[in-house]
Amino acid sequence: YLDWIVPNTNVLVRMGRQSVALPSYTFGSSVLDDVIDGVVVSAPINDMVALNIGWLRPAAEVNKWDNPHRPHSSVDLAYLSLDVTGDGFKVTPWGMVGFVGSQVSDGEGGYTSFDMLGDLSNENTTAYWVGLGGELTMFDPFKFTADFLYSGNDADHTAERSGWYAALGAEMRLSMATPF
Repeated sequence: YLDWIVPNTNVLVRMGRQSVALPSYTFGSSVLDDVIDGVVVSAPINDMVALNIGWLRPAAEVNKWDNPHRPHSSVDLAYLSLDVTGDGFKVTPWGMVGFVGSQVSDGEGGYTSFDMLGDLSNENTTAYWVGLGGELTMFDPFKFTADFLYSGNDADHTAERSGWYAALGAEMRLSMATPF
């Protein structure tokens, strides 16, 4: 990947194959935590607020000599989050929308959809994820964390899914261990 800063600003742009994880404060991201191609922009608005926006392509057919290109053979994800940090707390609302082509390859000669979504048959699909996570650290040595998300897709028949996820955590920092 390539990192660069927009001149005369604190805006960081990262382009290329990079490690990307969606915000999670409890057990790690249940949606996306992987190495993916894309462009991610991180823009601090002030000392308390930062905006993150990105375009990611976790799956795409590579054009090769003498092989015809198949339309609808990629997955594109658009991502947006807002980090808000204050004395003793941090909260991150975020959202992501995915456009999944009907001809996404499974890498073994078959054509299935992006594995985060299940079998989407032979149609293009739009998927979405919206979440809110945060941590409360003002009660030192205690720390409380939470993650909430809702997701779904617009696939027809058996591939259509929607659901929610919630995780809560608490930990207490001790001199020799931190029970969670």
